[in-house]
Amino acid sequence: MRLTIPLWFPVFVLIANAWAVEPNLSERIDAFNREVLGILETEGHDNDIRDHTPDFEQVYHRWFPEKALSGLIADADKIRLHDLFVTMLDYLYWDNTDNRRDVRDAETVFAVLEKKGWADDKTVTDMHEFYVSERMFDAAAALRRKFPDVPLKAPPPIVDAHDVSEGRAVLAFADGGAKLVRERIDLSKGSHVVVIGHPKCHFTQNAVAAISADPELSKAMAAHAIWLTGIDGSLTDEAFPEWNRAHPQYAYRIVEWRSDWPEINYWGTPTFYFFKGGHLVRKIVGWPPHPDADEDPKAPLWAGFKAIGVDETATAQAK
Repeated sequence: MRLTIPLWFPVFVLIANAWAVEPNLSERIDAFNREVLGILETEGHDNDIRDHTPDFEQVYHRWFPEKALSGLIADADKIRLHDLFVTMLDYLYWDNTDNRRDVRDAETVFAVLEKKGWADDKTVTDMHEFYVSERMFDAAAALRRKFPDVPLKAPPPIVDAHDVSEGRAVLAFADGGAKLVRERIDLSKGSHVVVIGHPKCHFTQNAVAAISADPELSKAMAAHAIWLTGIDGSLTDEAFPEWNRAHPQYAYRIVEWRSDWPEINYWGTPTFYFFKGGHLVRKIVGWPPHPDADEDPKAPLWAGFKAIGVDETATAQAK
């Protein structure tokens, strides 16, 4: 049977297409942020170790497809273009992969801001800080040369520790922050708790105060804890060496490469990752871990230690 198309059908299609207006840049930014927030709100329970990177990437590429990006930014006003730039940098910090295409997107937006004279000191500083956080030191140096009047601080030189061995690379502050020493952390043996924190995070500060006030918990943390900040931790922030001098038992080191830590899919502070024999056993998020519960906030930490073979009565093992 031959299919007969009504004469009015093409007109209907034209009207429908006219109604299906492509969202503008502002609408895309709002929609993207809403969906990201929805992903974060479904994080789940403490031991939820799912990697949400594929979800973030899917949402990003849906709202900012590569083929449409040049058209979206070509006619964008100053406010929307700045909003897009900040949104992209936020997304890249959340993304656990080293996606060069997404980095190029942020660079493209920055280039348009610069061309139009809208790249103010903060925008340039944000771009520089992003390059440093991604360990793109050559690009960061080029930016400093290009904008000599913007106070961009070069990261300290990185040197290898004398006893560099196999393991995951971290950067330790030395000589009061004048240089960074590349060290290696081996989690393959024994029991460890990796604490993701930041010296300026008041939740982390509260956790440290509670831990310090408990002699046994403090002893367990001293024996097994490794205090880290993600790659977005500023290599030039004096807060790190200052904290380390004041709290040597909770001294921070900064992750050098995100890819070295595939088990860590959430870098919010503080987060406690408990490892035994190289395997992630438990994850505890936030402080207090259960803000609406009546239980002792230290109880989840002890439960985490118990899961890796350390209990309150055990003598703390040396690292």
